[in-house]
This record gives sequence, structure tokens and C-alpha cells, in this order.
Amino acid sequence: MAPRGFIQLLIIIALLIIIMSLLGVSLGELFGNKTLQENFAYVFGGTKYLWENYLLAPVKIITNTFKNLAWEPLKNAIENINK
Repeated sequence: MAPRGFIQLLIIIALLIIIMSLLGVSLGELFGNKTLQENFAYVFGGTKYLWENYLLAPVKIITNTFKNLAWEPLKNAIENINK
């Protein structure tokens, strides 16, 4: 992420916190809520299961294919140009 994008992300997070505060939402109470914690744990657990069991292998295949078919030849061509 470029520094500009990082700064924009920080500004967006700050604005979200300000809006939530103006709406009377307490982040301490919100994240201290046991039901909310259980729901987030369930969602993150499901996401982790989905990633590890279904998505990781295809993503590895795609990235390795990209690396072998595009990245390495491009890198070698640039190295040959610089020589």
C-alpha cells in the first residue's frame, strides 16, 4: 500500500470513529459485548476454514502460474536489457 493510500485509510478510520461517537456508539461497550465477540469469532473461524480448505490451493496455483508465466520472464527481460 502506498503512503498516500495508507494516509487515506487512517483518515477514513478516524472519520468512522467520529461518526460512531456522534451516534452515541461506545466502542468499549460494543467490543465488550459477549454476543458480538462470539459472532465475530464465528465469522472469522468460518472465513479461516474457507480460506484454508477451499481458497488457499487455487490462490497458490494462480500465483505460481503468474510467477512462472509472467513475472520471471519479465524479470529476466529487464535484467537482459540492463546488461
